[in-house]
Amino acid sequence: MNQLDHFPATHLLRPALAGLLMVVGLALGAGDAAAQEGAFEFLAPPATTSNRVYRVDVRTGAMAVCWFNGTHTECLNGAGLAGPQTPGRYGLVASNKPDEKGIFRIDRVSGVVSNCWVHEGALTCSFPVR
Repeated sequence: MNQLDHFPATHLLRPALAGLLMVVGLALGAGDAAAQEGAFEFLAPPATTSNRVYRVDVRTGAMAVCWFNGTHTECLNGAGLAGPQTPGRYGLVASNKPDEKGIFRIDRVSGVVSNCWVHEGALTCSFPVR
């Protein structure tokens, strides 16, 4: 028996306090999950000879591509048309072409599509079209 057991009011407060703490914990956890969920999307191209993985920031459309060079992972961040775009809800889609090393960046809000690939050591994307 602890010291609080001598006070009948604490028996009523304990469940209420436990419930309040649970609600606060769930709210804080949901906020963290919402902040982290879906910030980036990742997709490898269909080419089985490629060791690349593409990344898109789902809010800005900024692209990056990463690969393993044999000793460590290297990444290229996009600039220009591969950099940040008009704010939207971006995603990545692969083609069904088995030797394709590029990827499609889509905006689920505006419906625009651009093709992104590595060319001469730089990540580039085509002009977005609808």
